[in-house]
Formats: sequence, structure tokens, C-alpha cells
Amino acid sequence: MTQLTSRLRELLRMSVVSVLASLILLGASGPGYSSGFRSIQLNASQTPGFKLLTMGNGRTRDGVPTYFSNYESSGGNKLYKILIEFQSTERCNEQLNALIKASVKLIERGPRKDRDGHTVGERIVVLLPTKLPDERLAAIAWTNGKKYTDIRSNSLEDLQAFEKGVRETPSADASH
Repeated sequence: MTQLTSRLRELLRMSVVSVLASLILLGASGPGYSSGFRSIQLNASQTPGFKLLTMGNGRTRDGVPTYFSNYESSGGNKLYKILIEFQSTERCNEQLNALIKASVKLIERGPRKDRDGHTVGERIVVLLPTKLPDERLAAIAWTNGKKYTDIRSNSLEDLQAFEKGVRETPSADASH
């Protein structure tokens, strides 16, 4: 049990580092993040089946608004969400393509649809590299105009359920 707990802690640490590092290395924030990030602790979630643990927002050094939130599924898996509001759809699409390039496997690629079935951008499902050989890190990312959203977890099933909940929650489009 202790070995499992240690491995889970390491995976979660790597997941957070992976999300932040990919945003920096893939160019979302230019040279890095500003110190303007704010974080708050919450105990409620608008996405059914997921407990919101923390959320925050800030700007990258080049002024791009960024929002993040961390969740826990009812099964105990952690999920990390980042939303970036780019200045152009081109830059947003570059971020999506950079994630594909950084992945070890592209599972799915296609249009991102809103609740009414209209295409609003592109959506991908990928597996990302991890330091632990028997662990996996899955990501679902999508664009919606100039907005880029990236959700990651070691459970692809939880990511799919979370994404479905985001689409079906009426206030999800208005919130970050």
C-alpha cells in the first residue's frame, strides 16, 4: 500500500509538472509564468462526479490569460484542467498541435462540437509520456475559437466523463 501511495504521489507530481512544463516548453507562456497567479481552495464542483479541489487564474509573462483547476473523481483519480485564452485562433491551434507532437500516441482527432452539435474547434485525445513505465497519462484537449482547454489524468475514462459533464453543464460555457 505504501509503495502504491508513493507511486500515485509521484504520478500526480509529474502530472502537475507536465501540465505546467508543457505550457512553458510548448510556448503558451513565452519565457515563463508571471507571479500573478492566484489560487483558491473550494469543495464544490459544477461537474457531476468530480470534486473541485483548487482553482486559480493568472497571466503568462506575455499577458495571455490562463485558468487552472484541479479535481478529484469519485474513484479518487486526480484530474487537471487548464484553459488558455490566446490572442488568435492560429496560436490556439499551434498549442493543440504541439501537444500532439509531444504525445506518445494520438488516440483520436476530430471536430469539437458544442451542446447543439455545431463544430466550434478541434479536439484530440492523446497519451503523454511519463517517467514511470507502467503508468499512463492521458489528455483530452480542444480548441474553441481562441480558447484552448487541456484536461489530464491517469484515467482516460474519468477524462471522458469530465468532458461530457462540462458539455452538459449549462453554466460551463460561461465559466472557466
